[in-house]
Amino acid sequence: MHFKDYLSKLKGTNDLLDKVANLEHTEKLTSREKFEYPSHVSPAELKRGLTSGKFLKGSFRASRDNYLEGEVLADGQDQPIFIQGRNHLNRAVNEDLVAVEMLPQSEWSYPSSLVLEDRAQADDENTSKDDLKEASEARHKELARPSGRVVGIVKRNWRQYCGMLQQSTLRETNRHLFVPAERRIPKIRIETRQAEGSLWKAHCGSD
Repeated sequence: MHFKDYLSKLKGTNDLLDKVANLEHTEKLTSREKFEYPSHVSPAELKRGLTSGKFLKGSFRASRDNYLEGEVLADGQDQPIFIQGRNHLNRAVNEDLVAVEMLPQSEWSYPSSLVLEDRAQADDENTSKDDLKEASEARHKELARPSGRVVGIVKRNWRQYCGMLQQSTLRETNRHLFVPAERRIPKIRIETRQAEGSLWKAHCGSD
């Protein structure tokens, strides 16, 4: 008998069942769900890249305003490396030690909180579409910051987090959403059989 089947026949074992790998769910995942993020480079490739200078190592700091943005304070760099987007963050969590690959200057970006002050108005009859495009590109180059993408996690710096459990509206599902109180931490999809009728306790770590 599979250990999971054995536990399911006992009473009061929901906490143990939550710790058993959900092999059935993993097998049902489509290829798109399995590979939502780019694969991290192998440990050997990571070591070679850090040694050769292809990759840069530093501490990741998530933005307080947008958890899909952050920066890496890389060793030997004069300014932080800007990271933007789910794929470029590649599962990095605030304060993780990560390896970063620089993007070409043509792909550099800037924080979404910055507003283009000189953006031309589309209804301006005296401004052509070419002028609008040229002004936008010039402003983008002015605001763009050295950008990169996370290719590997050198060291995780996870801790306990405060938050609330947002239960799914679907019945008979074990998949729910954990919403951290700290805005630098993204929402996390978890599986638990203890959501309904149970008191959830969130633990706080030192900030």
